[in-house]
Amino acid sequence: MSLENISAQISSIHSQINGLNQSLQIKREQFNRLIKCEQEYHHMIGSLESNYSSIRQPELSGETWTGSNADEFRRIREQEIIQSFKDILDVQSNQIESRLSDKINQLRMEVGALESQISYQRSRLYNLQSERRTLIANG
Repeated sequence: MSLENISAQISSIHSQINGLNQSLQIKREQFNRLIKCEQEYHHMIGSLESNYSSIRQPELSGETWTGSNADEFRRIREQEIIQSFKDILDVQSNQIESRLSDKINQLRMEVGALESQISYQRSRLYNLQSERRTLIANG
């Protein structure tokens, strides 16, 4: 292989490594943002869980509040508010957590793949630089 050809390949590999490093940086930033989002999400779900009992307050009974407004309020609270709250905590939170986990794992794999590609390109670069040094030394 000629010195000119090796130099062109070295230049090309430098460009590839730079592009891969930029992609790696973007994926790491996405990964870190998603980890932060997951932490904030867990905090919010914890808050919802701890406040679940408060949606049943005040306790409504025939002694504290009666009449059609009381019955309507009780119905709305039981059928709409409490049910929606349970749906968020039981169904939607599991779906969101699963999606977050899947995306985090995907990004983790993408970061690993980029790191492997960079390592491979650096190895190629090292070999080409060694070959170039040998060609120059043998002149």
